[in-house]
Amino acid sequence: ANLGATWRSQAENLIQADLDLIEDLSGVAATETVTTIVTGPLNDGTFPTTQVEVANNALDYNVNATINTQNLQDFVTFVEGNGSTAIATGQAVTVTNRTEYVSDNLAAIIVKINTAITNAALPATVDIIAENNGSNALRIRRFNNLVDYRLGVEESINSVGFDSGDRDVTTSGTTSTVGENLTLSEVVEQINQPGIAGVSAASVSNRVEIRSTNQQLQVGASTALTDIGLSVGTYNATSNTVSTPVDLSIGDVVQQINTAAIANLTASQVQGVLILTYVGETLIIDNGTANTALGITANTYFSNVDAVSNSFNSSEWDFVQDPANFNIWIVDNIGSNPNPLSITTNYQVYQTADFGIGVTEICVGNESGDDAEIFVNGEHQVSPGDYVMIIGTNSVPNADGIHLVTRTPSASRFFIDEFIQEKGNVGKIIPLRKVRVSNTAEAEALLTNSDFVNDGRGLPVNSYIYVDNYSLNGTPQNRG
Repeated sequence: ANLGATWRSQAENLIQADLDLIEDLSGVAATETVTTIVTGPLNDGTFPTTQVEVANNALDYNVNATINTQNLQDFVTFVEGNGSTAIATGQAVTVTNRTEYVSDNLAAIIVKINTAITNAALPATVDIIAENNGSNALRIRRFNNLVDYRLGVEESINSVGFDSGDRDVTTSGTTSTVGENLTLSEVVEQINQPGIAGVSAASVSNRVEIRSTNQQLQVGASTALTDIGLSVGTYNATSNTVSTPVDLSIGDVVQQINTAAIANLTASQVQGVLILTYVGETLIIDNGTANTALGITANTYFSNVDAVSNSFNSSEWDFVQDPANFNIWIVDNIGSNPNPLSITTNYQVYQTADFGIGVTEICVGNESGDDAEIFVNGEHQVSPGDYVMIIGTNSVPNADGIHLVTRTPSASRFFIDEFIQEKGNVGKIIPLRKVRVSNTAEAEALLTNSDFVNDGRGLPVNSYIYVDNYSLNGTPQNRG
């Protein structure tokens, strides 16, 4: 041996590994050591010939065919075919997948079959079980069968005692109905269990009471009818109609009339007043309990088909000042000096602007002292902090007067600083607009601002706009 070689330590490690492997596979303690093999003398001239043969046979796939020896054989094949390849961690080696068969006893086979059935998640109607038939033979059964149900096994399990005749077995049997005496509560439960629409049963004074909300109850033939006191037949329900008056808002009235879909008749409302529009020749209004409340009279109305002339003659009319056309001049912080010239910056002017906004409903607050909520028939055109004048309301107390707008949840409803006890459904909303501006350009801009003038409505004709810095004959004037 070349005792001075640089690879001596690696060679001794390989010899020790071989000795350990031979001892492990042969089951015989090694009589030699690395020292006796490298430098001698040997302790036993016959070792390890016999043990080496036993170890080699244990590792030889041709002698001992197992998964482990197959993997070892695959590794040897790889090394022989790839001698120039350096083997490193992660090196891929092609291996052969083998099928290992095991021998099971009957109990183990039953467990494996039942586990497979459970894992298959069969429908609830398929109830199959493997079991010992009592004579140490495998039996596979299906319960809850109906006639002509089928059950079969594959030929691959012939080794456990099945043959080709067991591959497709048709079930057979008979169905028997056995009567059973029920208690009163069980009878009630059986009647209610199917959930027949509109039909229910109850126990009343030790009797079965059948209740139905349908127009008819049909009882069919049954062997139990005599026992529970019923007869075959159709039972008609009795009826009693009760009319209950309901208070409707003007909006509800309009909806109810239009929902009835009366030919040529359309209902609407303007500021809480019902308007009926009819395009036919004759409209018949009969007596009704709501006629007085709605302001209509039972009568037959005929449309005017004559040619008429609609003209305006001023001499036939009297001029009446509009009570809602006014402005308010507000002065603040007068102090100790009442000289108007010193307080011109501390005032504001509000002008009524009528946009034809009608009240559809005034609601009470959710809690005591809450602000009243107002619904209108269009957009209210106000914001929190604005002032509005309200007229013609019928809430209790009425909400007439000038109020501060506190909230505007939507374009058709807002809240005011007023508490009411009972809701109303009529009235009119007139916003108050600030008409004091800084200069002439701002004054002219108000005429095209939809918050002041909109489709011919808003600020009254000949309204005043108060301008701090204006031009008079081309000369700037400062009144601020």
